Amino acid sequence: MTLPTFLGIGVPRGGTTWLSRLLASHPDIYMSTRRKEVHFFDHHFDRGIAWYEKFFPSEDEACQYQAIGEFTPQYLYRPLCPERIAATLADPKLILILRNPVDRAYSHYKFKVQLANYSGSFETYLSTCPEVIEYGFYSRYLERYLRYFDRDQILVLIFEHAVVDIPGVKDSVARFLGVAANRFPPG
Repeated sequence: MTLPTFLGIGVPRGGTTWLSRLLASHPDIYMSTRRKEVHFFDHHFDRGIAWYEKFFPSEDEACQYQAIGEFTPQYLYRPLCPERIAATLADPKLILILRNPVDRAYSHYKFKVQLANYSGSFETYLSTCPEVIEYGFYSRYLERYLRYFDRDQILVLIFEHAVVDIPGVKDSVARFLGVAANRFPPG
């Protein structure tokens, strides 16, 4: 049975797609290819481990990788996720990429305008969807994870810093996951 050695746990509209693609570009890191956001620990936990492991390489293929993971940004916010992750995965590493909360909220608003044809103003959106503001209080959600995981199991990145220091992010992620930083593609 092959399960992830690491998870990306958040945050939506915080650079998770960018970071997931960066991780997938490393030859020693396997990222779920069937879908980026598997949602096992929040929406599909009742489907069981056999369903979840279908998103990862077989045991024979897994030996080709030093790290195996998936990104579901909503894991940070769902109350049951930390306990479920701790009970299911053996000593996982967790990656959390954060973004300025105001920028993240505005990006969420623009996402709704583009994909859901939302036509209200940003202010109206915030008043009708107060959870968009609440989601910016990252420490409230991270505290739940710290009940189940040691601090050294969690890598916290800041999107605004990451995109201007990609070599630094590659080094940090490589050290955290135990892969060689020089095996990321240049650029």
